[in-house]
Amino acid sequence: IQDTTISYKTTYTYSGKTIQPGVTVTYNGTTLSKGKDYTVTYSNNKKPGRGKITIKGLNGYTGTVTKNFDILPKRQKIKKLTNVSGRKLKVSYTKDSTATGYEIQVSPFKTFFYDTRTVKVKGKKNSAKTIKKLTKNKTYYVRVRTYVKSGSTTVSGAWSSVKKIKIKK
Repeated sequence: IQDTTISYKTTYTYSGKTIQPGVTVTYNGTTLSKGKDYTVTYSNNKKPGRGKITIKGLNGYTGTVTKNFDILPKRQKIKKLTNVSGRKLKVSYTKDSTATGYEIQVSPFKTFFYDTRTVKVKGKKNSAKTIKKLTKNKTYYVRVRTYVKSGSTTVSGAWSSVKKIKIKK
């Protein structure tokens, strides 16, 4: 089985359901049959993080191969941006019970290509963060995403839609 080519989709978005990627195993150009030539088992395949696929050979195909796939957290949503006195910005976003934390990006550029500040907020219970030391009378663009630590790997969800705010206070 170690000498085979294994094809499967490597990323999924969290749905609350068990995810079992379809696996195609080929050996020297021949597609092998599941149940006849190999078995497939899955683990860590329900919550956001890194899931595993274990493929074990049968009937003359020997060995075991383990592959990984990522289950991304749901796309985050910004509830509200508030201008706080003292050149601050408060970002309110939806809570995600599956999260390890959140990442917030703030930039004066809509494309976030330059002068971008990234703030990590640890903990799934947080739903707001205040960003300090911004420039008065400047427009900032903000986006948020959820991340999950899975062992030594961090899996991040898609960025929220971008919202903008002008710092007036």
